[in-house]
Formats: sequence, C-alpha cells, structure tokens
Amino acid sequence: PKQLCNLFAFQERAAVQLLNNIIKKHMRGQLLRAAVGTGKTFIIGAVARRLIDMGYCADKTFSPWPIVYVTKASIVQQTERVLERLFGIDIVNEVKVINIEQLRASFGELMVRTETVVYHGEEQIKWVWRKGVHPLIILWDECQILKNTDSQQSQLAQAFNDINVPETI
Repeated sequence: PKQLCNLFAFQERAAVQLLNNIIKKHMRGQLLRAAVGTGKTFIIGAVARRLIDMGYCADKTFSPWPIVYVTKASIVQQTERVLERLFGIDIVNEVKVINIEQLRASFGELMVRTETVVYHGEEQIKWVWRKGVHPLIILWDECQILKNTDSQQSQLAQAFNDINVPETI
C-alpha cells in the first residue's frame, strides 16, 4: 500500500521473479540485467518494499540498516528520492543508500572490518563483516565495479558471501 507508482508489466514480472527467487527458492544472489533506462531502480524498489512489508528482515540482524543499497556517488540522492517518494521506503531506517566509498570508509566501519592474514608467506588484507550488525540484504547497483576480484569493493562483496546466515542476500 505504500508503493505510489505503477510498474510496467515487464518491471512487475521482474520484481515478482526476484521476490520468488528470494522467498521460495532461497536464492542468496541474483543479477538483474537490463538496458539503461528500463527502470531497474523501480524494480528493486518494488522488491525492497515487498520484503519490508513481509517483515523479511525482522529479528534476523541487529544492523540499524537491514537493507543497504550501494550505488555510484552521483546517483545516491536520485535513488533515495525514488525509494522514499515512490515506494514509501524509510531511507533512514529501512534501506540505507550509500556509495562504495562510504562502505570502505567510516560508515562501513560499523559493519565491516579488516584483518591482516598471512597467505603463502605474504600479508594480505581480508574484509570481514561484523556478526549480527551486517545488513541482511545488500543491493549492488552498477555491479560491474565488482568484476576486478582484487579491488576493495569486490573483496567486500565476496566477504558478504562468507556470512554464515542463510537469509543474507
């Protein structure tokens, strides 16, 4: 009822498919791939709205932000406006929209830390999400930033996969 916009039929089908994959098939990771301007943010907004309405995140994390949406710095405000105005999402308490630099900086320190490990005789930095205070759902917009497996953002995403909580997405 808080969603104030109507999706096109293809957007609605995509949102339903993503939601079914989460709820019924328990898929922890999915890729929404579509051309520029097709409304991927609207599809994700619809999925987030429904997950919130279902209480999906209730009692599964102590994070102040159970859903984190990571996007480019240049479109953080635009994404917040869409989620807040068109989907009735509380961008302070329900879905936190940040850019990748914030996740690597002070905001991220609340939920993720680094460890130095020795691997084959060399020191390496390993990212570890803090137990209980990590988001339950992390949405990566423009996920091509994750393709370089040696980059910090890719390592952060890979570390999220290591969280031993079946409901994390």
